Amino acid sequence: MGLLPSKLPWTDLAPDLPVGATPIGYAWMVRSEGLRVMPHHRWSFVAAVGARSRYAFQGLEWEVFPRRTFEPSSPAEHIEHALKYDGLNLEILRAWFAAAQASAVTSLAAWITDKPSSAYARRAWYLYELLTGERLALPDASAVPFVPLLDPAEAFTGPTLRSRRHRVDANLMGGPDFSVMVRRTPFLEACGAEDWSTLARQALGEADAGTLLRAVTWLYTKETRSSYEIEREAPSADRVQRFVTTLKAAQDLPALDKAALIRLQNQIVTDPRNHDADWRETQNYVSRGNAAPEYVSPQPEALPALMEGWLGMLAGLMQAPVDPVVAAAAAAFSFVYLHPFEDGNGRIHRFLIHYVLARRGFTPKDAILPVSAVILARPREYDAALEAFSIPVVERLVYEIDSMGVLLVQGDSASLYRHMDLTVQAEALYRWVQHTIREELPRELRFVRAFHDAFASVHAEIELPDRVLQPLVARTLENKGRLSKARRDRDFKHLEPALLDRAEALVRAAMAAAGLEVEP
Repeated sequence: MGLLPSKLPWTDLAPDLPVGATPIGYAWMVRSEGLRVMPHHRWSFVAAVGARSRYAFQGLEWEVFPRRTFEPSSPAEHIEHALKYDGLNLEILRAWFAAAQASAVTSLAAWITDKPSSAYARRAWYLYELLTGERLALPDASAVPFVPLLDPAEAFTGPTLRSRRHRVDANLMGGPDFSVMVRRTPFLEACGAEDWSTLARQALGEADAGTLLRAVTWLYTKETRSSYEIEREAPSADRVQRFVTTLKAAQDLPALDKAALIRLQNQIVTDPRNHDADWRETQNYVSRGNAAPEYVSPQPEALPALMEGWLGMLAGLMQAPVDPVVAAAAAAFSFVYLHPFEDGNGRIHRFLIHYVLARRGFTPKDAILPVSAVILARPREYDAALEAFSIPVVERLVYEIDSMGVLLVQGDSASLYRHMDLTVQAEALYRWVQHTIREELPRELRFVRAFHDAFASVHAEIELPDRVLQPLVARTLENKGRLSKARRDRDFKHLEPALLDRAEALVRAAMAAAGLEVEP
């Protein structure tokens, strides 16, 4: 049996945090009620300091305000500070609203009554009624300008739902049952300033019609094999073909619903015994051997509501003018964290990247970007992106594992998965997409051209059946124009060394002509 106690999302050992610093805003909410929540990206404190200062620690931002000029003294003032300085965090607000005393609600109502035109008061009012389902005994807001719930300058936003009662434009990526947050970082802003979709089309447009046709076929196959290899699987030919067919259909698939996702899982998972007919009904987790779990998925009883919210979010992402790569990250990473099926979640997660990019018109029609090949070449980056959410989730769970390896989460953990911050994951996906378009796609086009030309050259000089010639050329290409000794001795031992030398020379010539690196 293993037990992991919950951990609060900050430490008093943050460097340079002044002695006697007092938490305010979200940090005050979490500490005052002992909330078990995911770490917010920013915590505020007040202390006896002369000037406002900021620190970075544990991947979070810590800000200290001078106590002499500013210190919230009521729940309403802490809420206002949180919304004004720390950004929006639905998870903490939901948990605090549920745990706070009646006096806190009274403070909130008084604030709204005293400052009916305040944008922050109206946002707090809307959030209280949205997240608790309770209606405050207040009249509807007067005719003041509508304000966005989420500042578009600070975060990516979804479709707008207007609340006339609060004079608030709700623009979350998702809803109260499930939503994601992607903050506008300098990196993501810089990415959005470039037209990556056009750059991808230009890269493909540089190939002649024959090369492009062969390249597209190869790219679908490579993307499929890479997706399996990420999970350390060697797929059979029929499994590869099934996944290729699924990827090719992404552009024309209608809006996904529960039935469509189940069909997708059945198509991707080859063994019929592992086909699901509904969301999973058991608790699953990721672990290597007898080590502690690396990730624990939501409890199965929480999945129906979470997945219904996820599907609603996905539908909104297809309509809102949010950056397609950000939308793909939001959909794909949140899906893999929810882990709604017993098998196939990772492949569906990577399929969703292509589904969103294709449906949003980012990917050139009838083509695919080999993003999984880039992910496969950068396993540490992929692991880091996944762990940005998985590690803090596991740290906040209390669970038991019995002698049979069955894990049981104690208490209700659904709130930890309901409002994900996927900024780190969006940045990671954008890096992989950039590399795919700048480096991987042109390289794959050169590879396909080199293979075609090399095959033709070798075929013209050396009389061998295609079933031998094709792998001979492919293995030589993959190894920069040289067959390894192991390949020669194992796979092509029936061929004369001089013949293999000549084949290598012809392949290297084709590679050099295509601009590929050749082993001297």
